[in-house]
Amino acid sequence: MSNFSSSISDANLRRRLIIGSISLAVAVSIIFIVVAYRLSSDLAESIEVKEFNKQFRWFFTELESLNRQIEDPEQLITAVQNNPVFQNLESELVAVEVWSNQKLYKVLNRINAADMINELASIGESLEANGALKYQDQHLFWQFQRTPGNTFSLLLVRKISSLDQALSFIANRLSITAFLTFWLAIWAALVMSAVITKRFEENNQKLTFLALHDPLTGLKNRTYLHEYFNAEVNNSKPLRQKIDQEQAAILMIDLNKFKDVNDIFGHATGDELIKIIALRLQAVIGENDALFRYGGDEFLVWLNLDDSRDVMPFASELLNCCGRPVPLANNQFEVGASIGIAYYPQDGEKLDTLVKHADIAMYHAKKLRSGFEFYQKQLPVFSERHVLLRGQLTQALALQQFVLVYQPKVSLPDGKIIGVEALARWQHPLDGLLSPVDFIDLIEQSGAIHSFSRFVITDAIKQAKLWLDAGTPMPISINLSVYNLADPELVTFFQNQFAQFKVPAELLEVELTESASMTDIKVTQTAFKQLHELGVKLSIDDFGTGMSSFAYLRELDMDFVKIDRSFVASMLDDRRNELVVKGLISMCQSLEKNVIAEGIETAEQAEKLYELGCRIGQGYFFGKPCFASDIKTVTNETSV
Repeated sequence: MSNFSSSISDANLRRRLIIGSISLAVAVSIIFIVVAYRLSSDLAESIEVKEFNKQFRWFFTELESLNRQIEDPEQLITAVQNNPVFQNLESELVAVEVWSNQKLYKVLNRINAADMINELASIGESLEANGALKYQDQHLFWQFQRTPGNTFSLLLVRKISSLDQALSFIANRLSITAFLTFWLAIWAALVMSAVITKRFEENNQKLTFLALHDPLTGLKNRTYLHEYFNAEVNNSKPLRQKIDQEQAAILMIDLNKFKDVNDIFGHATGDELIKIIALRLQAVIGENDALFRYGGDEFLVWLNLDDSRDVMPFASELLNCCGRPVPLANNQFEVGASIGIAYYPQDGEKLDTLVKHADIAMYHAKKLRSGFEFYQKQLPVFSERHVLLRGQLTQALALQQFVLVYQPKVSLPDGKIIGVEALARWQHPLDGLLSPVDFIDLIEQSGAIHSFSRFVITDAIKQAKLWLDAGTPMPISINLSVYNLADPELVTFFQNQFAQFKVPAELLEVELTESASMTDIKVTQTAFKQLHELGVKLSIDDFGTGMSSFAYLRELDMDFVKIDRSFVASMLDDRRNELVVKGLISMCQSLEKNVIAEGIETAEQAEKLYELGCRIGQGYFFGKPCFASDIKTVTNETSV
């Protein structure tokens, strides 16, 4: 399946090992032969020269004694030729010369003595001398001795046969040794190559597995997906022949509440949950299909289709796997999932296109809370746009493309500004100024929620400091996500920022949506208590839209309750909404909670809210969100 090539091929590895071993064997053999040759020849030559010296001295003594007795020099030559030493060495001798009474007699002259003048000239006045020389590719050794009175001298020059003898002696043995070494090297190379190649194969298999599989779950990863797609599609003739049919489907699975588990219970618990979900998904995947961990809490299924297979039952089965409670650490976790489905080749013939379209469908399913959705070309353009924006979030934070704008909160009796709400905007380089509707969900689903919220906190406190130093202190409310409440460092971060910029905590108000605050009431209670003790004002936003109750108002330690704009917008036209607003205001007042009405767009709405007992309002009637420098110009001075 995989096209990954091994880092070292078997054939190349074995070839290199064998060549290396043979080269080593040849080198060792050459060194061995040379050393053995040198040692043998030197030893033989040393023994031969020592023996020749002994024979020469005896020969010289005999001839010197004979020379004193013989009157006719010609007899001396005959005596030399008849001497046993001469006869034994005659085959090896190349020159024999004697001097009697300073007269030269050449007994044997196989070489020209004149060629040895340079060697003999070194004798000088020495009584004896010897040396070696090379003459016509022959290795020669010469020995000279004379009497103190120079009445008799003897020169012998002989061949040194030890080199040839040594070479012939060791040639057979060295050839046998070299042959054995050569074959031993080949066998050693074969054995080593088999062992080393096996180890390399094992290591390559491990590396390949790590490169193609997720280390946490053991599932195939994104890299393997590309290999798999190429094998299933590009190299599959039956698939290419059915261009007008649904041949396969990609199902993008995204866990819905995994981030809550990670943030509240830690990454170790999140990892265990991922592994359990992976095992469940694996159990329902067919032999001809493939499951991949695409990243984080996302899985991807490649589903091969035929006439008897339908995607919808399979998608429902996947949802059931993800929706069943997961027992972990004495707790039961229910995360659920959203699935986006894209068909091959109708929704794309390239993998990147298919994955993108499945991601768009998945995001649409998450937004509709429908479980799973099929990609459709008529899906709203914003789905694809959201996918693109999600990929740009990290860079946007790094480049500080987010800014804060401020919307006034006013006192309904006189219309004076008593505070502002900080609202984030994304200064997108291509799309301009984007509102939270375009990106806040993406941030909450990404890993950037804490970084983003810290930016909002710091920027709001900086602005509060500017207004404080200008002598016009202005309370600022900021919106936090429920995911921030699970951050154990949140309160400490607030403390550090207040201390750094020297801003009183009561100038900051934290708003949290009612539905978000109910996600985990215990976590919300703890966070609210810590922030309230710090001096931060607390508010529940969008009140009335979720599953609110009198008990929640009683249990949460808050300062303000913001009535959702949907009630305000229709209360003049719908008597029932007016009664709801009246009831909410009355309930909050009975619990000594300040009420803020948002979404006020007309004077009539403001007047009605004031009549119903609301004293703080916010909306376009008083001012649209604007930059801090423009806040003083948007105040509506009309009293209610």
